[in-house]
Amino acid sequence: MSSLAKNSPFSDEKVVIDLLGGSLASLGAPAGRPALYAERQHAAGLNVIHVSVGTFATGIEPVLTEIFEYQCLFRDMAERIMAVRTVGDIAEAKRSGRVGVILGCQGLDFIGRNPRLLTIMSHLGLRIASLTYNERNNLGSGCMETEDRGLTLTGRKVVRELRSNRIALDLSHVGYRTSMDAIELYDGPVIFTHSNADTVTPSPRNLKDDQIRAAAQTGGLIGISPYSAFCRKEPHRRPTVDDFMDHIDYIVNLVGINHVAIGTDLFQHTKVQWENSTKRFYPEMVGDAIWETAYCEGFDNVSAFPAIPSVLARRGYDETEISKIMGGNILRALGDAWRS
Repeated sequence: MSSLAKNSPFSDEKVVIDLLGGSLASLGAPAGRPALYAERQHAAGLNVIHVSVGTFATGIEPVLTEIFEYQCLFRDMAERIMAVRTVGDIAEAKRSGRVGVILGCQGLDFIGRNPRLLTIMSHLGLRIASLTYNERNNLGSGCMETEDRGLTLTGRKVVRELRSNRIALDLSHVGYRTSMDAIELYDGPVIFTHSNADTVTPSPRNLKDDQIRAAAQTGGLIGISPYSAFCRKEPHRRPTVDDFMDHIDYIVNLVGINHVAIGTDLFQHTKVQWENSTKRFYPEMVGDAIWETAYCEGFDNVSAFPAIPSVLARRGYDETEISKIMGGNILRALGDAWRS
């Protein structure tokens, strides 16, 4: 039986995808956490989640170790989760009632200046990759840098290698000029997995209108996040679900229904971890949010996902449009990116 909210306008037959969910695997995680988190995803009606490996890694070994952990989970929890490498795998996850897991990364610092490693990473299951995190690296500039110099020579090599290896290009966290350079070069649908509209909520992590238009022109899309820093309307007030939904409306009005999705960025940190990483090192981005208000009101965890279709319906979206937002657009864009 579906866990979607009663009277939801959204059919059980449609695919539900979080374009950036939390991590199942983590070095030193308490025993049983992956199973618990996978169960929460399943209970929320999710068919597929995109997870990050190697965030903040500056060398290849930690990334390989984390991928190994996922491969162990795919083996040991085969009745609950499965690896997603193709659109066919997404269909199989839906059919079998398992949660499909797409491996991605938020920054390619770990490849150094060696684009050849992307061929190996592709064979190991990496299906989505962003060029940078918030900072500058060998490929280009992150969105928190005061000066964005655009794609480097190595960055251009990497963008071409991502395309040739059929790895989808994610430009969330990437600086404006670097992202526009990458969109022009990639020759395929470009995605922003978890970024909102800067016009609605000014933030270094949100997107200018021309970035949104450029991504849409490639056939790509924007994953809208309920993260408070990305959807608040005014300081000292926790944003609401309606503030979150306003970003969806804005993208739809700007570029159409085919270019928007949900990318929650619902991380699995503890309060101590968050306060001593994101909050501590990126105050310009987080602002006055605290752990208890890190996400918009009513969207503290993945259990809120089933309510999204009803909220969208109240705002005038029909079933076909809701289906696209909840996963159909992602299915199309990834299918195009993963094909040669």
